[in-house]
Amino acid sequence: KINRLVRSAVSNQSSKDTQKLRQSLYHLSIKNKLLKHDNDRLRQALSIKKKRNKKSKALDL
Repeated sequence: KINRLVRSAVSNQSSKDTQKLRQSLYHLSIKNKLLKHDNDRLRQALSIKKKRNKKSKALDL
């Protein structure tokens, strides 16, 4: 998807600047995916921790 956008926006596909731009965009997109994955896992761990730490009420017998 990003490559298509670069191809449509840039006229000279083989220039060094275009290649650097593609590599930078690819690097940023991969980093973004990894950060989203880490964020999801941390949210899941926090949710589990909150459920585990709920104090139980004593039963009045």
